[in-house]
Amino acid sequence: MANNRLWDVLNKIKNIADPAAEQQLLKELINIENSVIVSFINAHGLNLTAKSQTFRENLLRSDYLLRDGSGMSIMMKVLSLPVGLNMNGTDLIPKILSQSKEIPIALLGTKEPYLTQAKARLESQGLNIIYTCDGFQSNEHYLEQLKRLPVQPKIILLGMGMPKQEALSVILKDRLAGERLIINGGAIIDFTAERFDRAPTFLRKMGCEWLYRLGKEPRRLFNRYVIGNISFLSKIPRLYFSHKK
Repeated sequence: MANNRLWDVLNKIKNIADPAAEQQLLKELINIENSVIVSFINAHGLNLTAKSQTFRENLLRSDYLLRDGSGMSIMMKVLSLPVGLNMNGTDLIPKILSQSKEIPIALLGTKEPYLTQAKARLESQGLNIIYTCDGFQSNEHYLEQLKRLPVQPKIILLGMGMPKQEALSVILKDRLAGERLIINGGAIIDFTAERFDRAPTFLRKMGCEWLYRLGKEPRRLFNRYVIGNISFLSKIPRLYFSHKK
């Protein structure tokens, strides 16, 4: 049963085969005609999927579920699934925002002063940030505050981390009227505020940005990137043989 839950998520991933497909994806996301959720699945997310039926169900409500990270690439190659480009949110989301300068945007996530710093940096790039809120409120608080806005955001960027942001994204899609792009962005607001450094380009190209982050914050990230990666890799043979049955 657990393997079936993981396979459901793996089969949901949208394959972005090449740069042309990425450009098509960006065009679709910028010109949406209804409410759309964009989520990203990495090794940590797959581990959470194995533990939580609720998280799995929320991921499956995503309209676009994109592969993030080298761990997922390894898994998908072994399982003979299309790998495509690495569509991590830290790179993709700025591309979306760069083409959204006339669009009202809400930022929900992180804490001060990083939220204000992210807002200021995005506004300096010409973006229209109409609402911000930290990442420690209830789902009902976000919902009610957004409903009260005189102008509704067309993009809602969530930066709360898994699984909170995925749960909120479904609630916002179901209970807010109108069309909007809801993006589950993980640490993207923190990266925008320059709270965290990006890894050097050569490490990113090697798929080792996680190693750089672990070196920067070993105590906080040890369980996620060391224990978590071992748990993730142990799932690959189980998934492989379950699929062969």
